[in-house]
Amino acid sequence: MSSEQMQGRPWWDRCGAWLLRASSPWMIAALVLVAIATIARTWGDFPLNDDWQYARAAKILAETDSLVIDTPIAPSLIGQLFLAWPLLKIFGFSHLLLRLLTMAVAVFLLWALDRILAHAQIARATRIKALVLVALNPWFANLALSFMTECHGYALALAGAVVWLTGRRRNDLRQSPAAVSLWAALLAGALTGASFWIRQFCVVVYPALLLATLYRLVIDRSWSRLWRSLWRMAAGLAVFAGIIAAYFTWARHAQQLKTPFSGPLGQMLHF
Repeated sequence: MSSEQMQGRPWWDRCGAWLLRASSPWMIAALVLVAIATIARTWGDFPLNDDWQYARAAKILAETDSLVIDTPIAPSLIGQLFLAWPLLKIFGFSHLLLRLLTMAVAVFLLWALDRILAHAQIARATRIKALVLVALNPWFANLALSFMTECHGYALALAGAVVWLTGRRRNDLRQSPAAVSLWAALLAGALTGASFWIRQFCVVVYPALLLATLYRLVIDRSWSRLWRSLWRMAAGLAVFAGIIAAYFTWARHAQQLKTPFSGPLGQMLHF
């Protein structure tokens, strides 16, 4: 659009057009999420759904420095509680504070989704539409404006995906003999493995990254790159598995591995 055409438009229209040009897709989606929170007026000190159970555990941790998860079917939750702990220590317990924390994590999640789409070479206009649709999705918005675990867990898992894809892209540009660098494999394994300490199902991101990379190397018949990548992938997988195993060790020791939780967990092995 020419400058003459821009001058003939109302100031708010010109500001909106400038914002679309100057902002990253995830920033525009984040503004939409903030607008939803403003319209819904979720500013009271009260729970919005069964996140009160998780807020209760965060309150106990902040007040007693003890982990007490008294909901048998609760997800892992541990990482989320420790993320909230310093804020509750400084500002005191508040459902609103926990919601604002989750909302900030949801904005990070939008950033991670934007980076993944960018790595897939999706056009900017399409990324804006996709991320705004995510922000407008009633399920996502509800979770982002509560203290539920999904945003926290997937933020870690998708951060691992961003690290993995960034490492792959750099290696491709440098024509490295390995498809993924060691640092990317280890850090991605650590981040996605850590997501298990918040929301178990988030960890499916890491096997997807491994299988997609292996598939790409096989169909390209890049046997040399495949061979050189295997030990790096194995190292990342070891970190990933080790962090998950550490959770079960802690859960058994703390008597937190209860049947209502461990039973549905077995469904992860079945598609």
